[in-house]
Amino acid sequence: MEKVVYFYEKRVRNVTTLYYNIVISALKKNNVEIIPLPECEKRYINVPKSTYFFVSGIPDFIRLYWWGYRNFIFWYQGVEPEERFIFNHSKIKFLIYSILEKITLKKSKYRIGVTEALFEHYRKKYKLSLAKEEYFIMPCFNTLLNVDSFKEKGKYENNIFCYAGGLQPWQGVNYIFDIYERIEEKYNDKVSIKIFSKELEETKKLLSHYKINNYTIECVAEKDMNKALAGCKFGFILREDNVVNNVAAPTKLSAYLANGVMPIFTSSIKAYKELSEKYLYMYCMRDLNDLETIESAMAMDFRYSDILNEYSKIFEEYYNKDRYISMMSNYFTGQ
Repeated sequence: MEKVVYFYEKRVRNVTTLYYNIVISALKKNNVEIIPLPECEKRYINVPKSTYFFVSGIPDFIRLYWWGYRNFIFWYQGVEPEERFIFNHSKIKFLIYSILEKITLKKSKYRIGVTEALFEHYRKKYKLSLAKEEYFIMPCFNTLLNVDSFKEKGKYENNIFCYAGGLQPWQGVNYIFDIYERIEEKYNDKVSIKIFSKELEETKKLLSHYKINNYTIECVAEKDMNKALAGCKFGFILREDNVVNNVAAPTKLSAYLANGVMPIFTSSIKAYKELSEKYLYMYCMRDLNDLETIESAMAMDFRYSDILNEYSKIFEEYYNKDRYISMMSNYFTGQ
């Protein structure tokens, strides 16, 4: 690898900052200089053709490839053709993006992905070999363990559910409200839900279609999210069983676990289903109607120290920043 790598600074968002920093730290560990660039516009980047670029989307890759660059570190955050199809329903665009995605997989020098299921999907869809040494797996996470949240008074005594995120189709908010409606119908004032979303009016409008009474809606800044989650016991991540969700690693899991919020998620998220088989305080629903799993969790008595010990292990094994920097550094050097 060359000793200089460029990346587009404006591609870094709040939810991806930690991920980008880990990749950049791994490169710096190998004495690589990292140079941020402004937004990838329709203008030529006047740097040598041997330059490496760290990119995280098909459009940036194709534009740079068209300009003659051939050295790429590509972060695959998910299945881009399938995700775009959810919004535009265009079979032509799906085909085009699939062709382009295959090109990125074949031409990138280094491939970083969020789950093993993602690369298994690529093998099947594009008939590619993709040996395990040809890519690096690191799940999405954007926060570190916050011990104080586990000690919040009454946290594990009250059945307070929460959802933190947007209203995009793949987020499954309708399924969350549907399952919680059934919980509240059965348990009345013994349960409540806190919704943390920037889309306040849209969320209120959506909630009006459900018989839900015990709720609050807040727009919480990223810096205040730990404090907001400290008062919650369970957190929802419910997704349909489709390829977009099968290969995903939603950052919400790390945010919930970091603050002692016990996650309730569907088996459609394959990586988290596998993780839940190793740990006690992660609740994987069989499907979107599996109320029994939630009720079993509600009926349990919890000690914060037990949950903290378990989630500390997850952050040591699965969300360990320093471990990933070291392992990724070795991946870049071929060790």
